[in-house]
Amino acid sequence: MDKKKNSILVLDRGCCIVSKREGYYDYMLRRTKEENMKSMQKFDGVYKEPDFTNNIGEGISTSGDTFRREIKILNEQYYNALIRIKELNEEVTELKNKVKTLENANLHNN
Repeated sequence: MDKKKNSILVLDRGCCIVSKREGYYDYMLRRTKEENMKSMQKFDGVYKEPDFTNNIGEGISTSGDTFRREIKILNEQYYNALIRIKELNEEVTELKNKVKTLENANLHNN
């Protein structure tokens, strides 16, 4: 049983053209081939080996280096978040003290 859907194109003269709908994987294969053909036209004939490096955005890194870099970034963000949480807690404590002071001032004025 053919699972592909047929599409019917009716022309203004009344004649019909029946064509099979292109499946997703067929479409992706055709599109990939077209992209490869475009890139082959731009190819200048010189193959450049990939640059194996540990610098971000340059070449290819090994998975161990990538994990170390990611852990370094995550640790930095984590400690920055802890510092910010400490600052916010201090600010909240200071604001609570101000509110208490204002409440006490209002009690004495009444």
